[in-house]
Amino acid sequence: MANEIYTTMQLNAPRSPKVRYELQKLIEEEGVDILCLQEPYSINGKIINLPITAHIVTKGQYPKVAILNLNKDVQKFELNYLID
Repeated sequence: MANEIYTTMQLNAPRSPKVRYELQKLIEEEGVDILCLQEPYSINGKIINLPITAHIVTKGQYPKVAILNLNKDVQKFELNYLID
């Protein structure tokens, strides 16, 4: 099994719904595979206004962080803990 290299990025979204436009542009320009998003905009614990193809990992009603898997070829990744 060959080791793959994935593009990862970490951003702070200060719970703003306006970030989605900049975020989508950045994802496309940089070819991001895994995105760690601090303070994502959420409603009732659901992260909204993000790419529909992303698999999103988060925890709690007001998540402090979300991890987005934007690459369909990434089947799984190890996450030791996620702080609520």
